[in-house]
Amino acid sequence: MVYFIGKQGNVYPEFESCTIEFALDYLKNQSVVAIDIETSRKYPKGKYNENVYKGGLDPHLSRIVMFQIGTLEKRFVIDTRFVDIKPLLPVLEDKNILKVGANLIFESLHFKHNYGIHITNLYDVLLVDRIMTNGLYESYSLEALLKRYRDFKSVSQSDLFGGDPLSTEISRLYKKKLDEMFFLQGSISTDEEDELYAMCEEEVRSKYVDKSIRLEFVEIKDREFTVDQLKYGATDVEEPLHLREIFMKGRIVGNERYYPEVAIRQENKLIEVLCRMIYHGVCLDESKWKALAKSKEEKYYEIISLLNDYVISNHTEYAGTVDLFTGKPSCSLQWSSPKQVQTFFDKLGLCVMAKSKSTGKIEKTVGAKDLVRSLSNEYKVKFMEDDLPKVINSGQDLVLTYLILKKHQMLSTTYGLDFLDYVHPITKRIHCNIRQYLNTTRMAATKPNSLAIPRGKEYRDCFVAPPGYKVWACDYSTQEMAVMAEVFNNDTLKQFFVEKKTNPSADLHSWTATQVYRIVYNDPNFVCDKKVHKKERQNSKTLSFGIPYICAA
Repeated sequence: MVYFIGKQGNVYPEFESCTIEFALDYLKNQSVVAIDIETSRKYPKGKYNENVYKGGLDPHLSRIVMFQIGTLEKRFVIDTRFVDIKPLLPVLEDKNILKVGANLIFESLHFKHNYGIHITNLYDVLLVDRIMTNGLYESYSLEALLKRYRDFKSVSQSDLFGGDPLSTEISRLYKKKLDEMFFLQGSISTDEEDELYAMCEEEVRSKYVDKSIRLEFVEIKDREFTVDQLKYGATDVEEPLHLREIFMKGRIVGNERYYPEVAIRQENKLIEVLCRMIYHGVCLDESKWKALAKSKEEKYYEIISLLNDYVISNHTEYAGTVDLFTGKPSCSLQWSSPKQVQTFFDKLGLCVMAKSKSTGKIEKTVGAKDLVRSLSNEYKVKFMEDDLPKVINSGQDLVLTYLILKKHQMLSTTYGLDFLDYVHPITKRIHCNIRQYLNTTRMAATKPNSLAIPRGKEYRDCFVAPPGYKVWACDYSTQEMAVMAEVFNNDTLKQFFVEKKTNPSADLHSWTATQVYRIVYNDPNFVCDKKVHKKERQNSKTLSFGIPYICAA
């Protein structure tokens, strides 16, 4: 039975009408309920820049217009524009009532902002499916789950938009983010590449889903709901309950039931923590960030000048008209265009062959990860240390300079002034999105990627505490390497951790750098000092993490 609770006199023959008190009397005695909301923009278009934070999606720029809650037996669809749902809020805070839904961090953020409450005891079916299948499927949206487990049929994206116009956009976004991730981390595992592609696909396709479904609510204002909208809301409460029943049966793996109850419980509990983190965000010193962005931009143009001088001197077909300010010919090659760079590198035999994630074919590429592989070991070290050649004299010099240019292009755009787009127009803080459980069990942050801010104190110092507070940094000491030492049964590493018990100040990355650079420098007496040999320590740290993850992949 579906009940509608709305403005007095607003009756739909397809649904039963009831009061909020009737709903409360029923819900407070249930052990499991499902919840969902629909939201609209709170402010008129143009009041705030919505490039990043959008009305109807961001809690600070939205209002809840419909609240759906119930069981398989009784579901309540409530028009929150005209009905006060405060009597039901204790149900959401009740730790003894399980709240089931899809992407419950969305509901949690909006209830935190609009009603000041924290929803507790959650069961997110999208999250549970990720845990149960651990990356087996490409998509984990509610639509995908309903197709997978409930045989729902839907119009495909190709039917909606003709052909598959999204693949190019997905590929473009993936290549851009792949280079960014590589520059920030120094290495990327196969699993990380797969995760990144899936995230890009979900991000691009979600835009079209929002336009075809959610915009009806985003722009609804005070208009009456249609019957289809009410049915849509009721379905979003019913289906997560069906999915939970399916998941509770577990998967059959090796003739045994697989249902990781502890992991599911812990990850769902984590939603409450992540909600607080995302909602409160982090403060950014914009003046410091602007100064840093300016310095990176100046370095970027310095590298472009070096590349242009090489091209004009050695490949006159790219020489354009004389620049009135410098007196030199301009360079017609646009270094920001991968297509133009690929054509140029192909002429010089510098392109790399690699498998395309979007087409599955082996193709020529100038992607950062693949170009780095083409460098000699000497030039790989130069790349890691941003060691630019004073003059470009070889193909390796050219590739190295281009790679360092790409890195500084990212630092002067994505992590330059463009990053300030993520400063919220109301809170003046940065609120990222968090993907909680990827197929490597890690978390990922998007819009912006707050888990991969560029290295260095100069960037960290830009993130500040609000007045009256302090920033605390906490971390487990080399937990990944301790696990790897045990998993791979590496006696040398295990001995380091045994000795660390009596010498807690011992630094693993300095220790590994000592072992590595004694060979590199052919100096058996070399000892890495954490403060003096920063580059050696960082390079060793990258290898220490990169090798185990590559082996695991």
